[in-house]
This record gives sequence, C-alpha cells and structure tokens, in this order.
Amino acid sequence: MPAPAGLVAEIIVARPDRTWDTVRAKLRAATSLVPSSPAVFLGGALGLPLGVLEQLDFNVPIVGAVVEDGGALAALGAVHVKDGQRVVQLMTSSTPRYTKEAKAGEETVHLVPSVADPEGPSFAVSGNYLVVGRGKELLERWAPFVTRTLPARPLPIEDIAATATQGALAGPVATRLARLWLSWKKDREADDAAMRAKHGGSAPDFGDPAEALADMDARAARFFAILGDFEEARFAVTVHPSEPEAPERYRAIAHLKARSVGPAADELALMTVAPLDPLLALPASAGIAFLTRDSREVRERSAVAQAEAMAKVFGGRLAANDKTKIETALRAFAKGRGDWLTGALVAGPTRAAVVRGSVAEAAEIDQSAFALLDLLSVRAIAEPISNWIGDMKISGVEGARAAGETEIRAVRVARRPPKVKLPRDKSDKNEKPERPGESDTFDIVWAIGKEVFVGAAGRDAKQTLASLEKPEEGATLARIVHLKSAAARFGPTVAFALFVDPARLGAAPSGPAADSTLLFTYGKAPGPEARAFVELEAPSALVMSYAGAVSTLLGSSH
Repeated sequence: MPAPAGLVAEIIVARPDRTWDTVRAKLRAATSLVPSSPAVFLGGALGLPLGVLEQLDFNVPIVGAVVEDGGALAALGAVHVKDGQRVVQLMTSSTPRYTKEAKAGEETVHLVPSVADPEGPSFAVSGNYLVVGRGKELLERWAPFVTRTLPARPLPIEDIAATATQGALAGPVATRLARLWLSWKKDREADDAAMRAKHGGSAPDFGDPAEALADMDARAARFFAILGDFEEARFAVTVHPSEPEAPERYRAIAHLKARSVGPAADELALMTVAPLDPLLALPASAGIAFLTRDSREVRERSAVAQAEAMAKVFGGRLAANDKTKIETALRAFAKGRGDWLTGALVAGPTRAAVVRGSVAEAAEIDQSAFALLDLLSVRAIAEPISNWIGDMKISGVEGARAAGETEIRAVRVARRPPKVKLPRDKSDKNEKPERPGESDTFDIVWAIGKEVFVGAAGRDAKQTLASLEKPEEGATLARIVHLKSAAARFGPTVAFALFVDPARLGAAPSGPAADSTLLFTYGKAPGPEARAFVELEAPSALVMSYAGAVSTLLGSSH
C-alpha cells in the first residue's frame, strides 16, 4: 500500500518484548512501580478490556507513523495480535464494551466505545493488528498503509527507529520548527520592549537584544534551509548497546542523508572530521569538555562573522578601533590554531578552565593570546564583565611578551567582586563567600609547541598546564571505558563532541561507581554518500532517574 499524502515519519519498534524487559530492568533500580509486561502497561494506558491483553503479541515489531492531518501532526501505532477476529469479539463483548463498525469489502474494522469519550483514543483492527490513534478518519485513511506496508520494511538493528523523507523535512518538520523559533523570538522581543518601557525607553545597558536576535534569526533560517534539504533523516534509539563497555547506557542517533547538490551537501563538504582522541587527552576531572574541528577556510570565515555579530550587538557602545581589536584578535586565533581545538572546565579543588589545540602558525597564536587579553580593556566588554564577574586587572603582560618561544607565558589577574550579587550554591562547601572589597587572584598561563598549544586559567594554572603538556592516560578522560569505546566506534568521523559530567558539576548524585556522563557528538560517515550523524549517549541510571519520577502515572507493579 502506498503512503497517503501527509506522511511525516515511519516508526518501527523492532523487538518490543526485549526492549520492555531491558527498560524495566533498568527502571526497577529507580522505582518498583513497573508493570511486568508491555501488555499490562499498554492495557492500563489505553483502557483495554482485560481479555484483550493476552492477545497482544510483542514478539512481532510494533509499527506506526507520524502524519500531517488537517494541518496538524498526528500519530498512530499498530500492535500485532494473535488473532484479529478474536480481538474484535473480545472488544465487543467485554467491559468496557465497544461497537463494531466496518465498510463492506474493507479489512479495517473500527471499534467505537459504547460510552463516547472525545478525549480518548480510537481503535481499529486491520488484519492481525490492533491500530490506535486519534480519530476514526485518521485510522480509516492510514491503517492499511501502517499494517500492510510497514511490517515489510527491513528490521532495524536499533530498538526504535523513525524515518522521515525530504518532503517531510522540508515541509511539516521545518515549518513547525520555524514556528517554534518565531514564537520564542517574539516573546524575547516583547521582553526587550517591556524592559525598555520600564526604564523610560532607554536602550539596554550592555548589548542590543534586538541585534542579537536578528543574528540568531539569520542562523536559524540557514539551519531550516539545510534541514529541509536533506533527502532523508533517520532517528533511532538503542536501550541495550552491543558493546560490552557500554551495557548500561542509552544511545539516540540521527542519520541525515544529503542530496547530491544543495545547502546540506555544501555544509557536509566543509565539515572536517577525524578521531575523538584529542577529547580523551583532557583531564579526567573535567565537568564539561568539548572538541571541535574546522578547516582553515571555515575558521577564518567564522572569525569575521563573529566579529560582525559582536559589533552589531554592542552597537554604539563599540568604538571603531575597538571593533578592529575584536576582529584582529579573532582572525589571528583562527589563523594560528590548527584543525582541532579542545577545552574544558576542570572541577574539584584545583578548578580551572583549560584549552588545548593543534598549531597551524605558532606566531599567530601568540599574537592572538595578547590580543584577546587586550579585549578586557574594551569598554563594551569590560563593563558587563565588571558587573557580573568582577573588575579584572591584569599584570605581568610585558614579562609574558618577553618570554622565549619555548617558555611558558604567564599573567596574573586580580578580580574584585562583581557589582551584581549572584545567589551562591550552598552545596559547594569549598566556595568561600565574597566580602565587600575583597579581591582574589588567578593566573592565565599558556605554552605553544610546534604541534600543540595549551593554556589554563585558575589559581593553580601552572600545575594544570603541566598536566596538559604531558597528559598521562590514567589522569585523562581516556580512563573512562565507555569513552574509549565510543572513540573506537566513531573512528575518524567526528566534527564536534561535547562531554558533560553532571556529578562533577553538582547537578547529579555521585558515587564511586556511578556513571552520570553524557556524550553529544556530530560528524559525517565515511563513503561516497554524504551522510551526517548526530548522537547523544547517556547512562541509563540518569535517564531512569527522570523516568522513575513519572512512573507512578504509568501503572503499578505486577
């Protein structure tokens, strides 16, 4: 059966019984209120007669679709049953009772509740499938396609897979994302107008929200154009990875196939990819770490775009020579660094911000370091930093300039408390309350080698820098087994990676064996076809901790 007009995505749950058992086993760690089988859960959620539960067959894939119906998105799913006619008989003779409706010569039998429920689901039996959706007309139109065509699709290796075509991406998907963005943008513009009115029509103190939104709007428009140009998008979820190093982690991945010509193909052609290894060389105590890869062309183009965006946001607060300072600093750094760059916020007693990257032109990196420090004297930048972070007074710059090529450069920063007092995190026992007029100091140090440059900012920055120059595997992120497994699995395909450890940031429970780390990556697969991927991997314990909070609404233990 061909798909009727309006198909947005096809959905297949490949092994419902195994997927349920895996999720249930992991969810029981968070709560005991988990139904013993998917039949019990589904029966309770949909209000099915008890006799129907034994007919539900979860050894066969569940299939479904997301469709555009009357300008709105709707979904329907089909669960395989042992005997379709027996299900019709049970639904029409049990409690709650349903009435059978069927057109002559058609295989779809609609089951209408005796007591009408406008907010409840609609049911139909088509062949040996129980079809569930919202509205009789929806099932009438889509049930044959869902129950006859989708079961013949190749079985995905993942637990859940959804596929959307270019028509859906360029139409319903992009349209709705654009509407969400426009709604959010209008709300922010209204907030800006309200704040200006509250302060007698004056402009904001720092930056121009309208210009920032305009820049974001241009970026959003490009994103929607690229998204709508992909030939196909496939989203899949794995709740039981096959790698022995990652058995307790969930993985969600989207594969995007670009057409041979167009914005999506152009974007992928410019994408620089290589292994995940530089991320693994960062300190193991990192709470947040990132890896990014860009070609020289992309870096230099981005530097100019960033400088122009900052100039628009700062508006009249930015003098002409200050704009030149910003562009010079950004362009020098873009020209000096190589194809990969990593950075991290190191948690623990020796907190620090670190950066490590490849070198293209050492002299340009050296020049950019001093140019970036000089930006702290730009009024449009210094004032918001002073209000929210504190006044920054830098000393030792001349000594750092005089250092030899192979020597470590270091400057000292004295910070006075900010004018705006932010609420303290009382959970951080190592954090000392600031006193009026009290200053603190930290160092910014960096070193530039022939292939790699490193930098650190913190109270023990020199010690941190030493660990970056000669990283030992046991003290780096490489010691995390599932990260090493991910690096082997990805190979030379990664363009960007973001690692987050909520436990180190104080946002999740921590323990000796607890895993709370998340890994977000995107890149492109090797081969003649232009295929991009976006992946998020998270520990099942973290996912289940959120799921457990709402599990009481889903059923009770059996």
